[in-house]
Amino acid sequence: MLTDHSAPALPPIATLREQSNKAIAARDFAALEAFYTLNATITPARGSSMPVGAALVRMRQQLEADPTLTYSRQLTHLSVNFGTRTAQETGTWAAKNHRLNTVLSSGTYTASWVQSDGAWLITSEVFSN
Repeated sequence: MLTDHSAPALPPIATLREQSNKAIAARDFAALEAFYTLNATITPARGSSMPVGAALVRMRQQLEADPTLTYSRQLTHLSVNFGTRTAQETGTWAAKNHRLNTVLSSGTYTASWVQSDGAWLITSEVFSN
């Protein structure tokens, strides 16, 4: 009998991050909201921590005010604790004018994830520049 001693599979956080970027680009806030726990918080680069609902309203207002604006995040490191079913994602973010392909602002971010009922969800995001 063969025994599998391999490590558990990594969570699909890179794929989820790509999907969240696509939701932002499509301005699909219902899809974007589904990536977060109900009590998640977001701390913008130049601001205070706020509930995810308020942060997404702010993002929607910014994107509606400037149709050329988009935000993206690029995962650079992922640390997973399989015992607690949590993960720490770090990466870079950028606000871009997608028509001119110019970066308006950028920096780093950290996101905390938790696995709940089989789904990986963001509990907090902190952005800096």
